[in-house]
Amino acid sequence: MCSSTIPSSFYEAKRKLRDLGLGYKTIHVCKYDCVLDWKKFTNLQYCPTCGEARYKEGSADMRWHRDKRVKTNDVLGHPT
Repeated sequence: MCSSTIPSSFYEAKRKLRDLGLGYKTIHVCKYDCVLDWKKFTNLQYCPTCGEARYKEGSADMRWHRDKRVKTNDVLGHPT
């Protein structure tokens, strides 16, 4: 008799698909389910229907080391 089990998690389902040789493709969706970010909408930064940004804005504090670093040769400090 054949026994079939349903995967208990998304990770297990992906692993079973991989083991069978079947692939999957991740397709992003607008926050409000307006549009799939697929084919002609892949490179857009904003949703063509509602105008919502596709990506979150980066925090200015996270970019401080790269953007506002002051180089001084006369002060010894820990490299960041």
